[in-house]
Amino acid sequence: MRKIIIILFTIPVCISVTRGQDILSIVPDARSSGMGNIGLSQSSNAFSLYGYAGVMALDSSKGAAGYSFTGWMPSYNMHSLHAVAGYWKFSKRQNISAGVRYFSYPKVITTDNDGSIIGTFTPFDMVVDLGYGYAINSHLTVAAIARYVTGKISDAEGTKAASAFGADFGIYFCKNRISAGLAVSNIGTKINYGGAGSSMPARAKVAGGYSLPIGNRQVINSVAEAAYAFLPENYTGFEAGVGAEYVYDKRIAVRAGYRLGNSENNPVVVPNNFGSSLSYATLGIGVNIWRCSVDASYIFAGSESPIRNSFRMSLSLKF
Repeated sequence: MRKIIIILFTIPVCISVTRGQDILSIVPDARSSGMGNIGLSQSSNAFSLYGYAGVMALDSSKGAAGYSFTGWMPSYNMHSLHAVAGYWKFSKRQNISAGVRYFSYPKVITTDNDGSIIGTFTPFDMVVDLGYGYAINSHLTVAAIARYVTGKISDAEGTKAASAFGADFGIYFCKNRISAGLAVSNIGTKINYGGAGSSMPARAKVAGGYSLPIGNRQVINSVAEAAYAFLPENYTGFEAGVGAEYVYDKRIAVRAGYRLGNSENNPVVVPNNFGSSLSYATLGIGVNIWRCSVDASYIFAGSESPIRNSFRMSLSLKF
């Protein structure tokens, strides 16, 4: 029988406790993550299905596609999240969206019973999303997303590739300068790598936004969100966020936000090891040239936080 030893001093709970919950909790959109990790906006982009997906049904563009990279917990041991996503409006009121996320954990060493190294293994999780949005009228939309989760955290005896299914449901409203959204995410089966399995990080969230024009070339967008995580049962609790974005001439954006996390019941860390919280501040920038957008964001957190210095970069194109 082979054993698994984690290289360096990476955070073991990321594999042994949270498993696929990490990839489902991390939003790959660099634009929204720069605004306190709030995916509410009056304009859609390629990654809108990871926020309040209904916005895509109201957008004037026919579609969008993009790629995102997230460097997660680089201060401990880098975890990498790659994502490709996009949407297509096939009628005035309807759109479909799709996305794939691939989360790779730090490499591990495999040994035999004598402790001799016999190889390496890179744990991973992957999520495939397929969504549909419908505009009830020019201000109100509904959206649903189907999700498939798979992954493998070890090649040791007794472990297996995970397989789980889930769904998101949301409502989005936008009129004049005001936007609002309500969503329930990650409702589905347990993620099981061999054993009892663990529930997806299900949550309900509500957000509101306001857009304030300044003259003809500037605008300030502000957002706020409150969320409640109700699964897994050991990791329930409230969290909230606020964010703002300054946009000049629809070309340059500067963003900032703050996320108030639930420190005692969060699946990303173990309270005994990281007694403080996952509360953090964010900064972000964006550049739009023609129909191409380049965005980046960065997380500022206390020295005890495992997610400090995490960053995201994304490239997207509208059609």
